[in-house]
Amino acid sequence: MSNKIQGYGQPALPSSSGTRTTPAEGVARGDGKAVEPVAPTRDSVSVSDSALLMQRLEKAIGKASPSDVEQVQKIKDALARGEYNIDAQRIADKILEFERDLAGRS
Repeated sequence: MSNKIQGYGQPALPSSSGTRTTPAEGVARGDGKAVEPVAPTRDSVSVSDSALLMQRLEKAIGKASPSDVEQVQKIKDALARGEYNIDAQRIADKILEFERDLAGRS
C-alpha cells in the first residue's frame, strides 16, 4: 500500500509542467484534527563572558613576543662565560610544586 504525502503547510512546489500545485484544503493529522501551520522560528547564538575573555586573551597572546630576546641573550652570554649558576635543587622543587598544583594537592 502506498500513501501520497501532500505538503502539510509547506510551500507549493512547481510541478513538471511548470504550474504550481498546492496541498489539499483541510488536511488532517492521523487523529482527525486539522494541521495547524507552524510559524518559522529564528535561531540565535549567545557568547558567554568566558568565551569573550578567551578571545581577548588569544588576541593579546598573538601580539606578544614569544620570549624576552634580551633576557635569553643575557643567559646565553653568562653560560658561555661560565657565570650562570644552575640550582638543580630549586628546579626540582619548582617542578614538584607545579605537579602538585596540577593535581590539586598542596
